[in-house]
Amino acid sequence: MSGMTFGSIIEADRRLRIHGAWQRQQKKVQRDAEVWRRYEEDYELQGKSSSSSSAAVAQQAAARVEGGDGKAE
Repeated sequence: MSGMTFGSIIEADRRLRIHGAWQRQQKKVQRDAEVWRRYEEDYELQGKSSSSSSAAVAQQAAARVEGGDGKAE
């Protein structure tokens, strides 16, 4: 085997290893981004549900003060 052939095999192997590492890193970034996106969605949904439940509790409290029976009028 000539020196040029051996050198090109070594260079190709080095580049394939670098490319493989880059691909693994990109997959990791995409996985992390997906986990973060799901976390943000869940956080927003909890915020909306707790704010709507807070509004309902406040409305019930106001009704109790006004009417005394706990029902909104």
